[in-house]
Amino acid sequence: MKNGLLFLFAFAGCHDAPATKNTTTYSAAAQQPQAEKKSATPPDEDSSLPAWLPPLIDSYFHYTKNQLIRYQVDSKGDTSEGWIIDDLKITDTARYLTIHIGHDEAEADGSDPRYATDGWIYIDTNRRTIYEYLDNDTLRKWIR
Repeated sequence: MKNGLLFLFAFAGCHDAPATKNTTTYSAAAQQPQAEKKSATPPDEDSSLPAWLPPLIDSYFHYTKNQLIRYQVDSKGDTSEGWIIDDLKITDTARYLTIHIGHDEAEADGSDPRYATDGWIYIDTNRRTIYEYLDNDTLRKWIR
């Protein structure tokens, strides 16, 4: 699991990485934390999430050409598709949030619950631009 609290401090202007790990899952429909895994911060107190981020990801869900994401949104509605802030990659020119997109699934009897991956996107936090991760380990700028 990646160091999610780095994201918290990146927007606050701090440059020291915390020792604890934090990953929070978000629902596209509610735009609020849906479930929490090893999180030190309760979802309702997560003020570090930029206000522009959930609407940007929501627009990606509705206008993407990724067939796995489109199927989940079109057939099951927004509530089935979710996203996780996985990592913050800092380069010389930008900061990229790595977003893990997927949905919860389980066997018919409810056993073997898991998070199925439907795609990955990288968001340039300076320009608020989405880049889609492609199968050949490349990024492509997403144009709505």
